[in-house]
Amino acid sequence: MIKHRTQLTFSGIFLILMLCLSLTNVSPALADEGTATAPPSAPTDVPTELPPATDVPTELAPATEVATDTPMTEEVPLDQLLATVPDDTGLVVVNETGDTVSLASQEAADIVQGADPTWCPDGAVPGSASCRRFTSLPTSNQNLTALITDMRTNPGLYSSGTIYLEDPSGVGFTTPLILDDSAGSLSTSFDSLRTINLNVVGGWVPATNGFNGDTDFGLSGVNQGFISIGSASNPWVGNIGIQDVTVTGNTTSNPSVSVFTTSGSVTFNDVDVNNAQNASAILVSTISGNVSLTESDIVNGVNNNGITVTTVSGNISFNNDDVQNQETGNTASLTTQTGNIDVSNGSLFDGNNGNLGFAATSNSGSITITGTPGNPTFRDARGAGDGTNNNGATLSAPIITLTDVTATNNDGHGIAISNANVVTLNNVTSTGNGSDIGSSGNADNNNVGSGVYVNGNPGSTVIVNGGVFRRNQRYGIEVINGTIYILANPSCGTGVNVNDSGCYNTSTVSDNTPPTISFVSQTPANGSGWNNTDVVLTWSCADAQSGVFNSTVSRTVSSEGTNQSATGTCTNHVGLTATNTQSGINIDKTGPIASASAAPAPNSNGWNNTDVTVSFSGSDALSGLAFCDPDMILSTEGAGQSASGTCTDKAGNVSTPAIASNINIDKTGPALNLPANISVGTTSMGATINYTVSATDNFDESATVDCLPASGSVFPLGTTVVNCSSTDQAGNTTSGSFNVTVSDATVIVPPVIPGGTTTGTETDQSPDLFVPVTGGNTIDIVCNPPAAFETQSGDLHLTFNNLCGYQAFLENLSVGALPGALPGGASLLDGFILNVMKDGKSVDPLPKDASILIQFKLPADQKSAKFALLQWDGNEWVEVKGEETADGYFSITTAESGTYIIVRK
Repeated sequence: MIKHRTQLTFSGIFLILMLCLSLTNVSPALADEGTATAPPSAPTDVPTELPPATDVPTELAPATEVATDTPMTEEVPLDQLLATVPDDTGLVVVNETGDTVSLASQEAADIVQGADPTWCPDGAVPGSASCRRFTSLPTSNQNLTALITDMRTNPGLYSSGTIYLEDPSGVGFTTPLILDDSAGSLSTSFDSLRTINLNVVGGWVPATNGFNGDTDFGLSGVNQGFISIGSASNPWVGNIGIQDVTVTGNTTSNPSVSVFTTSGSVTFNDVDVNNAQNASAILVSTISGNVSLTESDIVNGVNNNGITVTTVSGNISFNNDDVQNQETGNTASLTTQTGNIDVSNGSLFDGNNGNLGFAATSNSGSITITGTPGNPTFRDARGAGDGTNNNGATLSAPIITLTDVTATNNDGHGIAISNANVVTLNNVTSTGNGSDIGSSGNADNNNVGSGVYVNGNPGSTVIVNGGVFRRNQRYGIEVINGTIYILANPSCGTGVNVNDSGCYNTSTVSDNTPPTISFVSQTPANGSGWNNTDVVLTWSCADAQSGVFNSTVSRTVSSEGTNQSATGTCTNHVGLTATNTQSGINIDKTGPIASASAAPAPNSNGWNNTDVTVSFSGSDALSGLAFCDPDMILSTEGAGQSASGTCTDKAGNVSTPAIASNINIDKTGPALNLPANISVGTTSMGATINYTVSATDNFDESATVDCLPASGSVFPLGTTVVNCSSTDQAGNTTSGSFNVTVSDATVIVPPVIPGGTTTGTETDQSPDLFVPVTGGNTIDIVCNPPAAFETQSGDLHLTFNNLCGYQAFLENLSVGALPGALPGGASLLDGFILNVMKDGKSVDPLPKDASILIQFKLPADQKSAKFALLQWDGNEWVEVKGEETADGYFSITTAESGTYIIVRK
């Protein structure tokens, strides 16, 4: 099938480049819109190799002279343009050498017609403001060189897009479109430009801004047109697409169309090559890109392959492509390491009786070829003479499927297959293949060539589903290392149409009955009908005729979902199958979402003073929630406690633990530190009483105390109850009280009756008053450490050691204000209350190394008596050890404030 290019109606589109006003009024008309300032010189010859920088024609305009972003103006038809020329003006067309040509000639039409490339970014069409059009030079009817120069000079202006090629008359473009890193092409700009996705589209008609037919690349004089993108040493990276292009008569050593890419895919659509002489018509090489050829024709090629495609991991696909009359090399040579090869829609590969035939190799992929019934697929591959025999197709892949393929008139095998595990021949026709080797090639005169020859891997399978295998020099179907399974019997001919060695070279197994399949097992679900892992299902297979490939097959369902199904498939050796479907598969691998909440909520300080209950709840989007952990009760006092729990769904998935944290519990109120009952005497109606009350808490270091009446208040005569309370941060409150008794100190105390007695509970005499004070006296202890401070009140002498800066409060203790009964045998002489204070607060006990030396003068008439100093400890009187001094004092050292009395034993 050869597609003929539709030629444009000759609609000459003139642009007057220079009007020369002279006596003769002659104007030279040049190609398209360039303006000539001097007669052009002949272009430099184009070499047969890719042109270096020095081979670029010197007439090419620099990039700065190219009309770039100016929107394309509408071209004026020839008749209208001529109508604007003055009557006395002559019009001349100048060719490439500067010579004028006749307006009536085809050469003049070709020059005037011109061929302008336009580049447009993705999403734009020719004529858009974002496109870049390159009009023809005065010395040439094509301007690809200006496009390439602009791309090299201004690479930043180019992104993924399309080069639209005008559809000129005549031979078309004779300047090659070369996009590589050579100096005459893109040079160093190639590294940035090669990453873009680029399309080359021919057939553009500027007059209508439409498309019609192909754009040609051909030969004119020494100039040669072809397309080359990337190179083997420095390939393109982006995707490449070429459409509606024809290359004719390429005689250089360059392929007519070649593309080298790394990861980019290559797509050809209606790319035709005629009469390629010294290289492949089409050459494509990629690493991981896919290669696709559609509606492309290769005709009359010599001295190399028609089509050469190599890729490492990409797929190769042909769709309705024809290679006809390819005299040497392969009609097509397709190679991929891991990809698949697919040839479809009746492609034709014709060797012209002197060709190596079609070749396709995939190391680990598959080869699928689909022809058209009644039309040849592989034909006329023949060697040069006796002993040289070429196959119509040579295929190598693990899996090969041929449908409606025809191989005929090849002097080797019609189709030769190697390295296959499974070969399927669906309605394949292979006739008239092979040759009888003459004595010069083989002295044994053995026949060579079967219709289909399969040298598969050990244990390989060849499935035959009908077809025709006749008049082949050896077998219709020849299989090495495998078994032939017949699904439908082929036709192997009778009489003169039979194969020389028969239809098959080995026994066959016929089978047109599908295998049987039985469900065996699947991963069991739990009691709720759910799985939380992959579900593996297994079936058993059997076939009484050709046998099955596998006695058991399995299927694994790994996706989450409800009521899923899985189908097992058993296949016998002729490709017949049987299936069985199991449904109701429920899989949930995702655990539920759990949450924890605590009650009651803490107070504003973040504390609870009761037990805290932590509850757990959750949700599950697929199988649903089964249960959550029971409530947890936190009853232990402590800060920063937490409780965690999980939820489980119906598939058995357990959630991530949900945690209720920072739970603070304090059920115990503060401990109040209250003073003993206070008794003071006064000569007024009341007394100012200072006292110290504090509180301690197991968790709250800042627990405060509130008392009424407050310390420093004036207490009236009599006994006043001081009520105190302290509340911690958890809201626990502790209350307590003590008494303050204020007595009238002006009462006249009778003198001591000589011989009087005092019991442990009352006295019948008044004591001698050692402390002549009333109310309370505040003593400022003013000194500089380590000096001591001494003071005296009556016969009471006090020395304060290491208490500089403190205060002492001294009050007289009246007889009736004793906090408890005297010990038996003791008689009261005097009493006083002594408190040491700092910043208005009582200090008891005294700081380390601090002490108070208490000395009182012994009555002169009682020096022989025994005296003692007693301190009230809150429950009873405790004697403070002391001693009499030589100067008549009783001396005691203490480290505690408190209530003291002086008694005679």
